[in-house]
Amino acid sequence: MLMTLASAPVVFAQATPATYAERALLSTDNVFEGRILVGMLITVAAVLGEPDTVPDSALRTRFAGYALRDPNRVSRVLSQMLASNIAVETNNGVTNTTLTDVQLQAFIAQRWTALAKAFMAGYSNVP
Repeated sequence: MLMTLASAPVVFAQATPATYAERALLSTDNVFEGRILVGMLITVAAVLGEPDTVPDSALRTRFAGYALRDPNRVSRVLSQMLASNIAVETNNGVTNTTLTDVQLQAFIAQRWTALAKAFMAGYSNVP
């Protein structure tokens, strides 16, 4: 079953400007990275349960397997991507996002096929 969370719109960066340095700091925050890792693994589980009739099913499943074999690499890229594209705020020197877990999950799930294409492009030797 293709995972969609249309009821959780993703708020993009223009809503709350932050410097690149602040975004880089957020992308390496352990709590933020952990949230991204959990969201990625939830998406992986959903993808592995999809029927073969889902568009790009083979690619999506192959990328899910790759994410299971190297979860830290994939979640690190997702963390950097999210921190670069979501609303980020800094209050009293603390950088954070107000995005809920559902919105973070939606960001990952809605881009899974595009991420799969980007990660797997040119890597025919990656199982």
